[in-house]
Amino acid sequence: KIMALNAISETMKILGIFIFSIVGICVIFGIKGTTIVGSLGAITAVLVLVFRDTILGFVTGIHVATSKNMKVGDWIGIPKYNLEGTIEDITLLTTRIQSFDKTVSTIPTYDLMSTEVKNLQVMSESNTRRIKKSIIFNIKSFKFLDDEMFNKLVEINLLKDYLLQKKEEINKQRSSLSHAEKLINGQQLTNIGTFRKYAYEYLRHNKNIDQDGTVLVRQMEITSQGLPLEIYCFTNDSKWENFEQIQSDIFDHLLVASREFDLEVMQVNIKI
Repeated sequence: KIMALNAISETMKILGIFIFSIVGICVIFGIKGTTIVGSLGAITAVLVLVFRDTILGFVTGIHVATSKNMKVGDWIGIPKYNLEGTIEDITLLTTRIQSFDKTVSTIPTYDLMSTEVKNLQVMSESNTRRIKKSIIFNIKSFKFLDDEMFNKLVEINLLKDYLLQKKEEINKQRSSLSHAEKLINGQQLTNIGTFRKYAYEYLRHNKNIDQDGTVLVRQMEITSQGLPLEIYCFTNDSKWENFEQIQSDIFDHLLVASREFDLEVMQVNIKI
């Protein structure tokens, strides 16, 4: 069951029935077996067409059983069908997948080999699950940090050491610049860059984030809506309901915290 031997066993049954039928015809009608087998060559193309799904299912069953890339009980995702769930059974013609909403979907077995299939079981086994989600900011709200904003943000515990270190570096560099009073000259802190650092430190100090996995806060390509800031990390709990709670808590915090940096989160304006 685990290694998808159902598909192989069903194929062997069909093959056995086929051979038994040939032998039966030979015995009953007294026809040589070579004569019957030879005549099958003329209808091979028809047989291949008729038994296409059976043949592909057999090949897929062999592939699944030998490669061990997936098995019954694995949590998989199939983008082609926008389907994600656990493999319940793999037979010769169909594979049954139970989604998290308890619905059961059936797909052709050969799709396991001919279509992109994401095996997410490793996340379940390692008890981690990926967060990959963005907040889109209005570019018009981006600005350099002035002294007032700096003094406000330096009171944030997660940023204090970072800001003081950067301030020292900037002052040292600007001491040798002409027109140092202009913020655009030389190195300077921005509200979006400081918020990106804050979000990273927030994730690094979050007990629900797997600190051995990748933790990134990165800018994505600018769109007509604004600049997406993507949160990429792994929770240390792969259970679906716990994962959703952890992810929601993180974004609840970051969305509200962005106001402290005078950042504007983009949203569609609805006229009432």
